[in-house]
This record gives sequence, C-alpha cells and structure tokens, in this order.
Amino acid sequence: MPEATASFDHQAVGVDVGGTKILAGIVDAYGAVQRQVRVATPVGSVTALADAVAGAVSQLTDRPSAVGVAVAGRVSGRVMTQSANLNLVDAHLVDALEARIAGECILLNDADAALVAEHAFGNATTADDVFMLTVGTGIGGSHIVAGRLMTGAHGGANEVGHMTVKPGGRQCGCGGLGCLDQYGSGRALARYARSFRRREDGSEPIAHDLAHAAASGEPYALAAFDKLGRWLGLGLADVVALLDPEVVVLAGGVATAGDVFESAVRRHLNAELSVRGVHYGPELVRARLGNEAGMVGAAEVAREHVRNMTVAQREPVA
Repeated sequence: MPEATASFDHQAVGVDVGGTKILAGIVDAYGAVQRQVRVATPVGSVTALADAVAGAVSQLTDRPSAVGVAVAGRVSGRVMTQSANLNLVDAHLVDALEARIAGECILLNDADAALVAEHAFGNATTADDVFMLTVGTGIGGSHIVAGRLMTGAHGGANEVGHMTVKPGGRQCGCGGLGCLDQYGSGRALARYARSFRRREDGSEPIAHDLAHAAASGEPYALAAFDKLGRWLGLGLADVVALLDPEVVVLAGGVATAGDVFESAVRRHLNAELSVRGVHYGPELVRARLGNEAGMVGAAEVAREHVRNMTVAQREPVA
C-alpha cells in the first residue's frame, strides 16, 4: 500500500467518463473514495465534455493537486484519439480541462484505469503480470507487467474487443467484420438470450436479470452465458498465446453476473487451450472494486504522477 504522507494523497481526484454518466470522486492513498458526484455525459463536443468534467471536479474541491480522467477510447498522451461512445476523434481533452481546472490532468483509457485500481487495491495485488478483460456493453482490455501499464507505441494496445474471431462475421462499430465485441459483449449476451428464449416458447421478452435467470436454472439464460463464454474463451486463448499473463481479471457489468459468467469463460478457455496443446493457463479472478474501479485507478495514476514530479523537484541538481 502507498503511504499517505503528503497532502496531495488526500486530494487526488479520479474521473470516469462513461457513455451516459461521469463519475468523479476524491480518492485517498488507500483507494477509498471519500466523496463522489455524478453528472450526465455530453456527447460529440470536447468543449461540453470538458465543461461537464470540470463542473464535477469543482463540486468536490476547488484546488485538486491531481486529476486523473479515464475515458472509453484510445488515448495518446494528452489526446483522446478516438471514442465511439463519446463520438469524438482527436479530442484535445487535457488542454481543455487544464484551462478550466486548477491542477494537472492525466488522461488514460478506462480499462487501464480499472486495472491500475485492481492491481493496487483489488484482487490482483500480488501478481506481476496481469491482464484485465472488461465485458460490458462493449469489450476492453488492459495489461500490466511489473507494475507498468503496457499501452503500446500509440496508446492503442490491448483492444481485444476488435480482434477478429469470425472472419467475414457481424459488422462492428469500428468498421471491421467479426470482432470479438460483436460476439462476447453484453449486447451479444442479450441477443443470445432473446434468440434462445424464442426457441423455447416463441416469446420475445426475457428476464432483466439474466444472471438471476441463469442461477434459477432457466435454460435460455444458461445457454446464453455458455455461448458468450465460448467466444470469450476463444479470444482469451489468443491473449494467452500472445501475452501469457499470470492472472486475468474479469471486470465490467457482465462480469458481475458471478459464477455463471466466470465458469463459462473458464470452461471454454481451458477447452480452447487444450485443443491448442497448451497445458498451462492464467488464474482467472473477478474484479473487486466494481463501478468505482475506473475512478479509483484514474486517481491513483494522477497521484503517482504528481508524487514523481514532487520527488524530482526535490532532487539536487548536479
């Protein structure tokens, strides 16, 4: 655990910008959220987005020492290069924020932020090589090796949702065909459940809580989770082949379904690895921090940035 010795440890602000809501909070050096606010997310305008984020931060503190902002999209330094959920391309969000906030802002991908949180405070604190698979409306990924985020040369690493798992398959929002996002996401799970429910009794409506339906033994829900697990197992087998992580953290809204989701992914991952002649695999764990992970991880990255700057300023010049 980091030491809470400096004042900025208690004033780091984390912001998680989602497609519909912005969650901002003051996070202490132990990963505990001291206070948080929620506002609606404006879409399609970097000015409106910066106004909304700055407004949320101002409700928490007027002088944050560090602000970390996690976004669902590709990030390169101070620029959000692409975000389908926010309908923005090459958005200079940090510049816009620092014109509104009295403190330095750090921008990062939301899956990266969530993995930082789990690695620092959650269920992956003891592992050196960790991959996170986030499964919600879409699919994301993040990778930490020896405490360092592996973001790639251009900030676009770990976009596992856009690996091709079915050549010539369903059209994806990215423009590609057959992406994992189209077969292993929450949207795909709902599609499977509707399809299996119609096959059973001809009815269209499904239970709002598919996890509860599966836990109750509803065949259509169990079949939907099994099909989802098959595609995610296939995708994760490719991740294992490429990265060989020690631990895979399952996160996101679909992962909160619990055992029915985890067991389906584990079963199909093991089967796929066996077919490929691979007799080892990662430990699968569920994320612990839930919906606060992006906010907590963003604050931790910002805090670490300020801490490193503070140490550098104190070092004597030779």
